[in-house]
Amino acid sequence: MGNLIPPPGFRAHPPTGLERSWSQTTAGTVPDLIGGIELIMHGQKVAWSIADYLASLEKDVNELLKVRQKTEAVNSKPEEHGS
Repeated sequence: MGNLIPPPGFRAHPPTGLERSWSQTTAGTVPDLIGGIELIMHGQKVAWSIADYLASLEKDVNELLKVRQKTEAVNSKPEEHGS
């Protein structure tokens, strides 16, 4: 891991808290993580990855399919007629 170097002209105005933190920023890679990003600053973390997105999508689709199956089961029951 190494320090990230801001592009030329990045500090065109007095440094903000974010820019002061830039000098403490490091970057690295995780071989098992494909297509993702994780940002940690001041104890807060924001993360996103393709794997997390696909897992969330799969969960949502499975929930929709369960609702659809229940709806189809209710609609396909023969109506009971009283004598």
